[in-house]
Amino acid sequence: MGIIGGRYAINQEICNMSFWNSFIHPKYDAFIIGAGFTGLRTAILLQLKHPEWNVKVVDALPVGALASTRNAGFGCFGSPGEILSDLEKGGERDVVRLIQSRFRGIQKLQQIGGIDVEIEGGYEVFIPEKESEFRRIEKSLPELNRLLKEVTGSDQTYLVKDISGFKMNFLQSAFYTPFEFQLNPGLLYRKLLEDSNRLGIDVQYSVEITNYSKSNTGWEMNFGHISFQSQRLIICSNGNTSKLLEQSEISPARGQIILTQPIKELPLKGNFHSHEGYYYFRNVGNRMLIGGARHLDISGETTTELETSEIIMNHLQSFTSRYILPQNSWSIDTSWAGIMGRRSGKGPLIKELDTNLWVGAGLSGMGVALSESVAEQLAELVLSNYSQ
Repeated sequence: MGIIGGRYAINQEICNMSFWNSFIHPKYDAFIIGAGFTGLRTAILLQLKHPEWNVKVVDALPVGALASTRNAGFGCFGSPGEILSDLEKGGERDVVRLIQSRFRGIQKLQQIGGIDVEIEGGYEVFIPEKESEFRRIEKSLPELNRLLKEVTGSDQTYLVKDISGFKMNFLQSAFYTPFEFQLNPGLLYRKLLEDSNRLGIDVQYSVEITNYSKSNTGWEMNFGHISFQSQRLIICSNGNTSKLLEQSEISPARGQIILTQPIKELPLKGNFHSHEGYYYFRNVGNRMLIGGARHLDISGETTTELETSEIIMNHLQSFTSRYILPQNSWSIDTSWAGIMGRRSGKGPLIKELDTNLWVGAGLSGMGVALSESVAEQLAELVLSNYSQ
């Protein structure tokens, strides 16, 4: 069974398009697969440039998106440990360019009203057994700050800060940056939907495109027995990219999250990362949101399934009690999973794959920060092709 427009349940195997459906679904000027931050923002940029275009965005989920409405709500650009690890794997200029895109993205987010931005800074914390790792990174901090001055404009993008007041069981010193903040991704998503609706962009959920092919006038996308026609096709499905592109260099990566019930006298405020970002947690008012631990089961977490898993959920609870909230009683209110799209060792994949076919995906867990940059580059590619 499938859902069209969230209202009528129909059997796609026996349902043929009527003559009148061609008026509901005209030939589109741009068709975007993936209604996350990147897909919606790309649609908005195209529609602003060409108000006369018919732009459509579809998503396989009934509401929201695989990652955009299922993430932790961090306005972040990378912890010292993560960045140093990236520098060991890739070229300095490429890493700095990627961080610059993230930083520019979160700066733009701060200018958006009504998305619950809380500027509490970001911390990278270390369990006591990792003190040697902390000391190693600490020695590299001056050079890292020098490298990132062109990005942040500050001599101290990162500094060492005492966190004993947070009453956690990590080392009592952590790396801190004042440039990170918290936001509400649900409100940000609603803002993008409102902008899309105001511009007349057609956004439709519960539409999983099963295949697409070239046509005489562009591209044809199929959803069961229903087909859509568009001159241009843009794939922004991120975590689902491997389902749409053969030999995709982007793989799905599930991230699981727990949210606690309100905690009396919660001592923590801010964004926190540990173990090169594999653990992440923050306060949501007087609750704690804790996510990650994907490294414990990489093969199991390389999936597009949105269910949580027992191994990760149990570990997150144990990690929280041992290190994050050792002096607080707490219980879980809810839990969920989201699907990122990872492109190993590289920035996002943004390119033209074929005539009038583009992809913007592989944001590797940095979609909040990178979606604006990816959307801008995608829109520029599409529009430069249009002007030729």
